[in-house]
Amino acid sequence: MTTLRDRAIHGPALHAFVIGVGQYDWFKGGPRQRPKAQRDDHCRSFAQLTAPPVSATAMCEALLGPLGARPELPLGSLEVLISAEAPVRLAGDDGSTEIAPARMREVTAAFERWYERCDRHTDNVALFHFCGHGVQIGRGPHGLLLQDTGERLFSYFTNAIDLDRTVLGMEENAAEKQLFFVDACRGMPSSLEAVVSLDATALKSPPRDPRSRDRLVLRSTDVAADAYARRKSTSLFTRAVLSALGMPREPRQGSRWEVTTDTIGPYVRQLTGWPGLQEQGEPRQVCDDFGSSTKGGTVFTFDECPPVPFHFDTNPGDALSAATWMLSERASGHLIQRRGPGPEPWQGEGPSGPARLDADFVNGRFTATGCDVWLSPPSHQSTLALGEL
Repeated sequence: MTTLRDRAIHGPALHAFVIGVGQYDWFKGGPRQRPKAQRDDHCRSFAQLTAPPVSATAMCEALLGPLGARPELPLGSLEVLISAEAPVRLAGDDGSTEIAPARMREVTAAFERWYERCDRHTDNVALFHFCGHGVQIGRGPHGLLLQDTGERLFSYFTNAIDLDRTVLGMEENAAEKQLFFVDACRGMPSSLEAVVSLDATALKSPPRDPRSRDRLVLRSTDVAADAYARRKSTSLFTRAVLSALGMPREPRQGSRWEVTTDTIGPYVRQLTGWPGLQEQGEPRQVCDDFGSSTKGGTVFTFDECPPVPFHFDTNPGDALSAATWMLSERASGHLIQRRGPGPEPWQGEGPSGPARLDADFVNGRFTATGCDVWLSPPSHQSTLALGEL
């Protein structure tokens, strides 16, 4: 087991369970892969992964850092399991700790601890994050594959999580607000064409009489689609989730800036297509929130809007290396930020609200009239249209 935090908090708290699976025992290249002479139809459908341990680590560091330090919703507990080629160590409340692998036995025990902590207060927020292989037969249950998936040759997916039934099982939990972030494929390998059901394992069986919950289930990709990530990098989906969790919406009358259960999903979808977050050549994924029942409950609150990330570009793009950028307050003209010439678009953060964007060009080839912009969550992008002298 790996419990990085478990604090007694009187009142609402955030309780998180993070799983990252990159190392698979029985899949191609794994330490327990069966000899070719033995039957294993599914083994070759799944490769070893390098991004999930990095994504899970990024989520844990954010939870132990800024996300978990919100006074209105402190991080009460953090369970984490990571399967990687080399052991992963994270700094928890007891110092540097080696993280246990994400096998079914460890996952079941960690889920039970997480469930009990979430269940202590109706205003708790339950957060579940998974990154690793996933599989789905048609529109059937979405299976999340753990390190020891494939251990039983004739009940191959017993050591995989049945996400849909597990989510329904959480309806019995007292925590009203529940967030599930699932960074996994939903395709069906050819080896499963003759399979009727995965028979994956529900970590909590659904109750006979379910209770309504303010629930967000956000998957990184649509039905029958694959999820992508660069090798040894935090996935685009996880980066978008971490950004969206810190981006409140515009205040309603008499309210404060709030991150709510129904702002996170739309913000993540926008951010996965935002050039300021995407790496070059990184494919965009269409996030899916099937299974959600959001009610707009507040997760985090802010007295004022945090800085808004921006991404400013030029058209044509080769003018970037000659452009000196200036971002100013629209009303007063006071300079907010300035950037000198460079080969890449200008990325940074600025205060929410109206602003003015201008650019000067050192070689005198281009001219621009500037433009008015309004910086607001979740992000801002603007392309300054140029003319040639």
